[in-house]
Amino acid sequence: MDWREPSHEAHYLMHKAATSRVDWSALREDFPILREQVNGHPLIYFDSAASSQKPTAVLDVVRNYYEHENANVHRGLHALSMRATEHYEKSRQRVADFIGAATMDEIVFTRGTTESINLVAQAWGGKFLRRGDAILLTEMEHHSNLVSWQLLAERIGAQIRFVPVRDDGTLALEKLSSLLTPEVKMFAFTHVSNSLGTINPVADLCQKARKVGALTLVDAAQSILEGQRRLAAQRGSEPVHEPLGRQVERIALAGLVDLQRHRLQQMGLSQADAGVDVERVEHHRIGAARRRHLF
Repeated sequence: MDWREPSHEAHYLMHKAATSRVDWSALREDFPILREQVNGHPLIYFDSAASSQKPTAVLDVVRNYYEHENANVHRGLHALSMRATEHYEKSRQRVADFIGAATMDEIVFTRGTTESINLVAQAWGGKFLRRGDAILLTEMEHHSNLVSWQLLAERIGAQIRFVPVRDDGTLALEKLSSLLTPEVKMFAFTHVSNSLGTINPVADLCQKARKVGALTLVDAAQSILEGQRRLAAQRGSEPVHEPLGRQVERIALAGLVDLQRHRLQQMGLSQADAGVDVERVEHHRIGAARRRHLF
């Protein structure tokens, strides 16, 4: 199959080869870490979705912060804290503008993709999902959008369903009607597959979910840089975003609870790490590894 061409489904697209004229040497110079040598060759880095490398402009800002503004945000009245808080909130507004959020109040900063989905699964799913409810995922999901739901489903007795993937790398949407039923309370799916490059029809899938009363979570970690405006245009009503591209409808988070460790363990309130918390992951079960730290 030619992955540069649209799939036979009109709603799907595959990533196309870059056609713009880019000075790649100049671009690499912006990233000091790309001057590193690996096995005698210049470093080529493809793991940006997991940890993005920082250009000089970002490194300069971070260095300036630690040299001139380092203080607790929202926790002090002295000059450094006020300055740090002002810049922190300006960053929240810039993120909101970048992804097309309605207001900066919709932005929730987290450490990354797994924590973002953990937050939704625990704070929303733990409160509103019940035994017998269904969570719909797809077979092309990354662990970040799989393990969190598996842990939640095991805890409350919910079902997990999967939209199959065709041999050409696209979703088998002809089977969606039999999977996306009123029992489904959350439909969580990726916008752009991290392994296949498939671009899923976000607007169409969100619309179908709303028709059966399901909320949607869109994993946009792979698409946020190039498709933030398209994503904003396709979103459902009143979504909540976070900087790495998570989108979920009508979720509000408030409050903080300080509990002893054994109480947390009794409640099963934990954060799944897609990389180290599990020994193996299958569609319908996970094998948990012994955790060194709860959070």
